[in-house]
Amino acid sequence: MSIPSKNFGLLVLVSLAFLVMGNWEPLGYRFFYAGIALLLLLLALDYAVTRRERTPHITRDTPDIWAVDYPGSYIVSVRNSVGRRITGVFEEHSFSYFRKELPQGRFALDKGETKRFTVRFTPPVRGRISPGPVLLRYTSRLGFWFIARRYGLKDEIKVYPHISDYLALDPFLHRQRVYTRGQHAIRMLGEGTEFDSLRDYQPGDDYAKVNWKATARTNRPIVSQYRAERDREVVTVLDGGRLMFAGINGKSRFDRYLDAVAQLSYALRLENDRLGLLLFDQEVRFYRQPTRQPDVLADLFPFYPQHVESDFMGMYGFLNKRHPKRAVVFVFTELTDGITGQRAFAALASLARRHRVVVIILDEPRLYETAVAPVASEERFFLHAAAVSHLRDKKSLCERLRRTNIDVIRSYADKLNADVINKYLELKARSLA
Repeated sequence: MSIPSKNFGLLVLVSLAFLVMGNWEPLGYRFFYAGIALLLLLLALDYAVTRRERTPHITRDTPDIWAVDYPGSYIVSVRNSVGRRITGVFEEHSFSYFRKELPQGRFALDKGETKRFTVRFTPPVRGRISPGPVLLRYTSRLGFWFIARRYGLKDEIKVYPHISDYLALDPFLHRQRVYTRGQHAIRMLGEGTEFDSLRDYQPGDDYAKVNWKATARTNRPIVSQYRAERDREVVTVLDGGRLMFAGINGKSRFDRYLDAVAQLSYALRLENDRLGLLLFDQEVRFYRQPTRQPDVLADLFPFYPQHVESDFMGMYGFLNKRHPKRAVVFVFTELTDGITGQRAFAALASLARRHRVVVIILDEPRLYETAVAPVASEERFFLHAAAVSHLRDKKSLCERLRRTNIDVIRSYADKLNADVINKYLELKARSLA
């Protein structure tokens, strides 16, 4: 795209001067027409020559991954490959999902010269984000046009939840140093569930532990010996339904839960436990078998909540089929009364018959503030009544879950990660006691 420059305006003024001369001299109009012809010839010549030139070369050096709300920068390099001196302006657009602070973009480059611009950015949301096109305007060969070019670069930045949050687990660093020196298996025999070995039957042994196949093979009573599980399996179930859209302190409930799952995976890795992932709404959208090296951010960051009801019974049926072995299941969700809450309760109660279930609920501080605030108007009265009813129903549902041997954690945004980690460590210590 070509835009007229200041030199173009000067030529127009000269042509107007010829027109004024035509009013004074009988032959002045000839000068006017000659000037217009010369102007058009110069403009056409400048445009044709410039269009045949090579374009400036643009590169953008962006980081592969970054963190939400964390300020950063990248470099945009403009190299003059046109073959002559050029002057112009570099620009980029700023977006609501990718805020930028652009430098002064003016440049004057000799042939082969390169200038680098530092663009500062802050991404307020996670996901795969493209910084957008690079816009360049520079002068034509004779200076009558500005050549405007748009470079649609294909680079993108993977914006993860705030990485510095994971550095809050400094107390675990000493355990990481222990693991780097090597691991030693410690056999803890007892009432565990993980098979260890076979041995001869001794008086007082539980008949339920008799291994009948080994007994028939050796013609003497043989019992199975079990050990306490040191490397446990933990499955995190993340609700991706409509209730996960609610914003809490500037982030959606879904992103808050994603932060907590990522930090939990870090703790499990240091404890050498296995972590499985399950994301569901009206169907199971993602599942990964428990592993010791989970990459939670890479697995889950492309997903967003959906405006659908979450199918807890479908989640229970899937997990019951895919994961028959007993595990600790952390369910990150939001519970409400009514049909949805009753279905969730039935599914979680069924899940608790086989697994140790921990339900995590992130509360909204504004609901409590509304419930206890004085009622000063009719509108405030209805808000107060709705908040009180919602909190009462949620409390009742949580008490029912606890009576079915389900642990319920109700937390706030600033304490969520710590509460989840502490609960995991509590269960870990209890299993090794």
